[in-house]
Amino acid sequence: MMADEEVYDSDEGPADDPRWVLLRKLAKKARIDAPSIRVNARRRGSPIGFATGAPPELQELLTITIETDARVPLTFILEEVRSIWRHMKTTKQLPERSRPLEDRKIALLEFVCLTHPNAEWSERFERWNKNQPRRWRYANRDAFTTACHDAEKQLTGSRSGLRWFYDPHARMAGPELARLGKAGDRDALREQTRRLEEGVESIERAGIRVVRYRKGGAG
Repeated sequence: MMADEEVYDSDEGPADDPRWVLLRKLAKKARIDAPSIRVNARRRGSPIGFATGAPPELQELLTITIETDARVPLTFILEEVRSIWRHMKTTKQLPERSRPLEDRKIALLEFVCLTHPNAEWSERFERWNKNQPRRWRYANRDAFTTACHDAEKQLTGSRSGLRWFYDPHARMAGPELARLGKAGDRDALREQTRRLEEGVESIERAGIRVVRYRKGGAG
């Protein structure tokens, strides 16, 4: 389930233009609908619930609807759109801007997520350093992995935002993951724990209380 919320709504006309005051008075006299000017914005945020192995969302959709009299100046509409951004920034609803990625980071994410999606990090590191120019190589596997996660956060806003692409366990459905976990697969057990923790966090962020039970039935 995706979070969806209204972040901005305005039905006010240009404050410095008396035409709309007059038009509303005329409409009231004639008992007809007055000219309307409305700008509304809705934001679809992060998903709520537990990961299932399905592909991730790669965008936070912002839908801006403008319903206006055709005579409204463009400058007013542009100012209303700027107001949306100011409001979202003030209320901390504006996601971190995705800054342009340098060429090496683009190549790194493509290498990890698309060229070698099932490889181990050590194998990726060795292949990268073997085939890249010296200036793009990394001193060790940890530096390579950190650089990838830094680029991942810069692109998506999260250091695990692309996990589905480079971690085979993140692509597994629940039953398969559970089967591997019961067989003692440590990576599967870590993925199960991650899904549980991130799922609960997403529910709590949405303002829904989660009741946690300990083993033995204690609340």
